[in-house]
Amino acid sequence: MHRSLTSKNSTWLQRFLVAILVLGIFFRLINLDRKVYWFDEGFTSLRVGGYVIREVVQQTFNGKIIDVSEFRQYLSPNHNRNWLDTIESLAIEDPQHPPLYYLMLRQWMQWFGNSVTAIRSLSAVTSLLVFPCIYWLCRELFPLSPLTGWMAIALVAISPFHVLYAQEARQYSLWTVTILLSSAALLQAKRCYSRLNWGIYAIAIASALYTFLFSAFVAIAHGIYIFVSENSSRRWRWTKTVRAYLFATSIALAIFTPWIAIAIRNYGRLRDSTNWISAAKISACQLVFSWGNTVKLIFFNVTNLDFLILPLTLILVGYAAYFTYRFSERKVWLFLFTLFGGTALCLAIPDFITQGQRTLQARFLIPCYLSIQIAVAYLFTTKIVSPHFPQWQRKMWLWIAIAVFTGGIFSSTKIAYSETAWNKGKNQNDLEIARIINQAARPLVVVSNYQSLYDCNATYLFSFSHFLNPNVKLLLVNQKNIEINADQFSNVFLYNPCGLTDFKSSFAREFLALIAQLKTEQNYIIEPINVEQSNVIWSLKSVQRTIEGAQPCAPYKCILPA
Repeated sequence: MHRSLTSKNSTWLQRFLVAILVLGIFFRLINLDRKVYWFDEGFTSLRVGGYVIREVVQQTFNGKIIDVSEFRQYLSPNHNRNWLDTIESLAIEDPQHPPLYYLMLRQWMQWFGNSVTAIRSLSAVTSLLVFPCIYWLCRELFPLSPLTGWMAIALVAISPFHVLYAQEARQYSLWTVTILLSSAALLQAKRCYSRLNWGIYAIAIASALYTFLFSAFVAIAHGIYIFVSENSSRRWRWTKTVRAYLFATSIALAIFTPWIAIAIRNYGRLRDSTNWISAAKISACQLVFSWGNTVKLIFFNVTNLDFLILPLTLILVGYAAYFTYRFSERKVWLFLFTLFGGTALCLAIPDFITQGQRTLQARFLIPCYLSIQIAVAYLFTTKIVSPHFPQWQRKMWLWIAIAVFTGGIFSSTKIAYSETAWNKGKNQNDLEIARIINQAARPLVVVSNYQSLYDCNATYLFSFSHFLNPNVKLLLVNQKNIEINADQFSNVFLYNPCGLTDFKSSFAREFLALIAQLKTEQNYIIEPINVEQSNVIWSLKSVQRTIEGAQPCAPYKCILPA
């Protein structure tokens, strides 16, 4: 149902939305180096460098003391590795991550350096392309309401979810762009049939696939939309639009075939690297409850008012879905519902069957979030400026929209100025730990590798090393016996010995037993440095040094589990 918009109302609202957009740009570009560089971002650095974990462990965990810069050479482009090595690193160890973003970041770092700000700035700049892309998509969906596009831009601009991933060295900002770009290109090709438009769609969906494998769900959603929209009656029609879609999708799949072959060839590694999805069994009730919380993240990033904000958000989203279905054209609600359902069902059904947690990973649900935000944008725009609704309704929905924008601005400000976030659980305390180490005059950090090749301290060091000062020395070891000349260093630290994030593991129990032995039988002690109840960093101290007037102690000999 088309609704004409009053020019007076739309003018001031558009100016307001432009101001929101400016704020959104500001949130994305400020304090890029403030937030902790976390575990997944560390793997981004490794892939860009073109190395695999085994190489790094073999070349650095050899019992020799090195500078932090020597370790970080494996985490940025250098003359020893080229873009083919980046692709090979992904193919061998991370086939679930196609190479487009990593190749872009490699070139970006060659231009702008390997600082945290430089690394994350590619995601921040890429996220700015979301605004014209979502506007284009909204113009295809709502050609008579350009203000809906501006409303969608504003909602995405101050969305705490999108701001958070715009400041992270991962591919999700680029994936958001490719989702919107391919969707808009599809609608344009359907509306204006031409080889050029369908070629643009083929390239866009191929780019999406080379950005993230879950783009296949987006392509499936597009296919369902085309088949259903072209066959509104019970009679099947093999239209030229259906044929064009199948041909364009076939071209995209042909372009993506090399990576499909790599994923099949390394399926064992792909399966092992994604086992964490089903490692923790999640009941159906827990899944449903958690879905509401992930939807809330689109608009708000608060916890102390969840009892109020969560149900209100779900009511808003539910009513937006109903309103879109009830009042928009069939092509609009059908497209948004298929975009949402294509990803949601493909992830939720396996979760219900295997009790997995795919749908608990908010970043996997970006297509769903975009469809929700566009539906809410349509609801707000129509309710606020359409003369078909009473004045009191327009004012009420204006205040609701202002409340949503206020919550988004507050949440995005919090994210932009915080040092951590809800999605960086493995590294919540790394910045505080790095400060403790950096304050020492001549610090040495001892890191003992442990557990399996892909779950070891080396992988944590990929991210943690980015916040250590150049004067920090590293002693990376695989063997049990560690000898340290104490006179060379003012402080000696043990980083994450034996995976103490899990005190139930055999490695943790072994290390705790070792501490008791060291205190009673040998000449030094190991003490945890409490950082917000974390036991990741420990201090190694000689007993003799604590006794005034004692002779200098012999080099430390610390026995750690391998």
